[in-house]
Amino acid sequence: MISHNVNTLWGQAIVEELLHAGVKHACITPGGRSAPLSFAMLTNPEFTTYVHLDERSAGFFALGRAKRTGVPTPIVCTSGTAVANLHPSVIEADLSRTPMLLFTADRPSDLLHSGSNQTISQDNIFSKSARWNRTLPEPELNERKFRSLRSAIARSLSECNGMSPGPVHLNVPFRKPLEPNDTPDESVIDFIANNPLAAEGRTGPYTKITSGKSIISDEDLLRISNLLSESENGLIIAGPSNPNSISPDSLSLLSNSLGFPILADSLSGLRFGKHVESSHICGGYDSYLNPITTKNWPNPDVIIRFGAAPISLSLQNYLLRSGAYELLIDPTGKARDPAFSSSELVSCDPTWFSNSISSRLSLDPHDLSNHFLSAESDYWALIDSQNSFFEGSIASSLLDISPANSTIIVSNSMPIRDIDRFGKPASKQLTLIGNRGASGIDGVISTALGAASSTTDQVTLLIGDVAYYHDLSGLIALNKFNLKLIIIEINNNGGGIFYRLPISKHDPPFTSGFRTPHDLDLSHSSNLYGFDFTRVSTIEDFNLEYESALNQNKSCVIEVISDPLENQSTRENLQNTVIQNI
Repeated sequence: MISHNVNTLWGQAIVEELLHAGVKHACITPGGRSAPLSFAMLTNPEFTTYVHLDERSAGFFALGRAKRTGVPTPIVCTSGTAVANLHPSVIEADLSRTPMLLFTADRPSDLLHSGSNQTISQDNIFSKSARWNRTLPEPELNERKFRSLRSAIARSLSECNGMSPGPVHLNVPFRKPLEPNDTPDESVIDFIANNPLAAEGRTGPYTKITSGKSIISDEDLLRISNLLSESENGLIIAGPSNPNSISPDSLSLLSNSLGFPILADSLSGLRFGKHVESSHICGGYDSYLNPITTKNWPNPDVIIRFGAAPISLSLQNYLLRSGAYELLIDPTGKARDPAFSSSELVSCDPTWFSNSISSRLSLDPHDLSNHFLSAESDYWALIDSQNSFFEGSIASSLLDISPANSTIIVSNSMPIRDIDRFGKPASKQLTLIGNRGASGIDGVISTALGAASSTTDQVTLLIGDVAYYHDLSGLIALNKFNLKLIIIEINNNGGGIFYRLPISKHDPPFTSGFRTPHDLDLSHSSNLYGFDFTRVSTIEDFNLEYESALNQNKSCVIEVISDPLENQSTRENLQNTVIQNI
């Protein structure tokens, strides 16, 4: 039996409200000031905790879980710079619209700006990245304050799971003592007995949240329907989205109803799945949407775009050149339009919009649709005929070999570009996840391990050597939490992506200041963290090693050695072949 003081009772109330709302997992980092909340989570048998050694890894681990499930995994940390180390994952959660709930323990307010140890200004530390920020009152045996606390937990979950999901920051000050009492505290016992609603809450959430969705008026729906019905050449663009935020079946139905092809970003959730069998899904456009290939194509006159801005710059430039009327469908009413090409921002739920338009219209495919159909067929036939070994062939082979119902985490820099360009649409169900909110290379391993902890899918990570090095500390979670993850690490000894930029022609300082070769033997990470590490340098060896890892159901790293200059040359030659033949 726990002998509560006001702090531990406060922590217990927070955990009770999380459980009532269906939140049953949390990431904890060690710290004395956060002890009341950590203790409540660690001692509750209904709660599953992942205890991390550092906050940066914990933040990205929680991010990966939320990206895969759509449910926030609360993060608990102590005061001081520990809080600041969460900031990179908070930024990604904000910009990728991923729910995140942060509990940062704090010192009492009278210690702020006093020179007190481990005391910094934590209130609103995440600034505009947080959907809601609140410093809770210091725990006190006060009936109103406990009701306020329980209400705050409900609101925090509503805010981070709202129309625009994202981070919520609750700053939680505690005054000593931070651990349970050795003997019962009569004042706490009396408070619980006399204030059962405040001290123990309800049988369900203290404040139940009923969510809705945004729709547009019948008049606007009719106007947009008329616009689409008059279109001679239309397109649907599905940009990056978190899993389950856009319905593939609804967008496929919309595509078939309008006769518009879907240009599906690799992270849209539309490029892979059974719907591909019955709809016109395009995935090779990054290569063939160039001015030479499309010079005799009719321009699109209407474009319907969902999700974030597409990864493909070729696609973004094509949309700008077209001059089409672009409808940007966004449930938050906030434009993600870095090319500034949208003509109308439609604030409504994407699935509702798709179903509503589909029920009103039935149009025939148009000339532009036929051009895309032909280009797609020619492009993938050309890619399938290539036998070059380069980073793009690894991305393609990874998708081909991965079993149905796999989850694939894709790092930024070149891996996501290769997946986007060489990932052929397929009816096999694959869930692809990437940190494309801020597009950083930090925390990618931890993101993948978080996703692996939240699904029974086979989980594979495609990552570059610099991003791998950047998050080496995150690998401790692999065996600590008994997780299964296959890591495909492309090692081109530094920043190979910079060969794509004009700065590569200026050496020095290109090699030392941009390419930054590290000359590290990354296989030593396997000895530190206890997993198998294999190195390959041919596509045949990669295929064998990846298939073996899948069959053995084991965690491992397969390092693919790549020459960045040869890799860039192969890409350029392949693109020239596309221009000449499509």
